[in-house]
Amino acid sequence: DLALLKFNDVDVNYADLSVGIIADISGFNMAAKGKMKDNLLAGDMDLSMHELVYQQLTDSLSMAVKLNNLKAEGEAEMLGDNFKADIDVSSSDLLYESEGQIAEFKSLTFRYKGDVNNYDKVNADVEMSVNDLSFVMDDEALVKEADIRFISPFSVTLSTMDVEFGNSQIALNNMFIDFIGEASMPGDDIVVNLDLKTNTLIIKELIELIPVSMREDLLAGIDVDGELNISAKVDGVYNETSMPQVDAEITYNNGMLAMPEMLPYPITNLNT
Repeated sequence: DLALLKFNDVDVNYADLSVGIIADISGFNMAAKGKMKDNLLAGDMDLSMHELVYQQLTDSLSMAVKLNNLKAEGEAEMLGDNFKADIDVSSSDLLYESEGQIAEFKSLTFRYKGDVNNYDKVNADVEMSVNDLSFVMDDEALVKEADIRFISPFSVTLSTMDVEFGNSQIALNNMFIDFIGEASMPGDDIVVNLDLKTNTLIIKELIELIPVSMREDLLAGIDVDGELNISAKVDGVYNETSMPQVDAEITYNNGMLAMPEMLPYPITNLNT
């Protein structure tokens, strides 16, 4: 039995100037305990880190990463070929810069609870959220302060790459997609059978997600708004020569379209 293994406020500095690497960890804390008997291995751990800084600068690469207030806690157990875990991870913010690319978020949370049987069958519940995510490439903001959330109970058979999703949801800001179904990867094909449904999507909010340069090209002289709801079934094979069949029901309400150069008056109260 491991009664307790503990580190408090540890700082680590590493440098390899031959490859341009500098890494610093400050305020690292860890507490762990566990036990091992026959083919049983079990334990729980609680760790935190105040700051991680990583830099690499060479003739061909410039990269910097800064991660603050990382926390992880959980417990795990392995019995023979079976494994189960309950893990929570969070971080307050991340900044990544490399070759004209900048990515950052203000907070991240991740939760995993599940088991793996015979190193093959995974059954799990996963929840993840990223807040205020931004991504800039070549001085253009492609993503700006977006909130992303993902919730899914799922099962995976690793040997056959079959995935079954329970009632799941992925969200971007105020836009939600609920889905349930199956997907698999036999060989080079991707086979899907999914049912999808959105909440009420606001057209202007969707447009705001398009990068400014693309928006100006696509919608020059056009003003459009309205409310969109989509319900769809996606069924079939995706590969180089085929696409899955999509059967969708789309409703568009309170719509508005204005094109001053082509229409003397805006079209309003569009409903389908």
